[in-house]
Amino acid sequence: MKSLYDTLEISPAASDDVLKAAYRALCHRYHPDKNIGADTATEAMTAVNRAYAILSDPAQRAAYDALLARHSPRAGAAPRWSKPAVVASAADDGDAKTTPSFSIETRRRYRAAYLGAIAIVLFAVGMIYAVGPSVTGAPNDLTFAAFKEPPDPYMLRMNKGEALLSGNGSSKNFLQAKAEFEAIAGAKDFFDPKGYRARAAQRLAEIYFTGSGVPKNTVKAEEWFRQAAEHGRVVGPGPALSVAQFFEAGTNGAADPVEAYRWYNLAAGTPFDLDKTAITRDAYNQTVKIARQKRDELGAKLSMDEINRAQRSPLPPCKTLNC
Repeated sequence: MKSLYDTLEISPAASDDVLKAAYRALCHRYHPDKNIGADTATEAMTAVNRAYAILSDPAQRAAYDALLARHSPRAGAAPRWSKPAVVASAADDGDAKTTPSFSIETRRRYRAAYLGAIAIVLFAVGMIYAVGPSVTGAPNDLTFAAFKEPPDPYMLRMNKGEALLSGNGSSKNFLQAKAEFEAIAGAKDFFDPKGYRARAAQRLAEIYFTGSGVPKNTVKAEEWFRQAAEHGRVVGPGPALSVAQFFEAGTNGAADPVEAYRWYNLAAGTPFDLDKTAITRDAYNQTVKIARQKRDELGAKLSMDEINRAQRSPLPPCKTLNC
């Protein structure tokens, strides 16, 4: 049976740093943006996430190691009973003869204790499988069954939407892609460590801005770009840059250089998170460079009072980058 260590391609003796490095490498390998529409990549990424969640927690890792040790013989372990030792006897003029390391009675006692321990372990494992689901309503965390979880439905929907948008593996269907992204961006009942809401919001903004399969609507595009920009660590500085360009050009009303400066400043300050940011480092650097240039150009035209007002974050309270 494949262990969690095999899933992360590390040794059971690997340190926390090695564990984290392996997880990062596998995230890059199976990232949804690099494996659009690939079910195997989705399943692999789900398995990697589950393995890392368990092994990165000291208590769960210790419990898993204990269970793994019970089901797998230790590599290189010495036999419990050794062969009879060869000793020399003076009475035999130096000829060697064998004497047992343990008496027969001692061997029987050890064998009985060993078999008894195995029976206890098997009984405990059986109780975990039998009692765990009835008590908690789900498989117990110490069972191997619990280490397998179904694919993330929002990851599947995101991949499906991307495939419909690009026509990768099927014909393009912007309306169905829009429906998939709206289901993700509007969901409020799931933990979102991968930032699927932000990615879906960005795709919806792009659909409305370009008029892909729907009437072009820059007001809705701006709203979705704003929502995506609240999660800059996931989507990068692109959405904030787009909103800034709306204000600078006056796309949805009169041009507002102060508000444009504010959003350019936000885009320029969006950090790059190796574990979360979906775009490449080169794309991130290029976008930030543009944002800084535009911010500086506007800053040269604004008064000091306007610049001071533009320094405030445009994001809602407790959604700033430093909140």
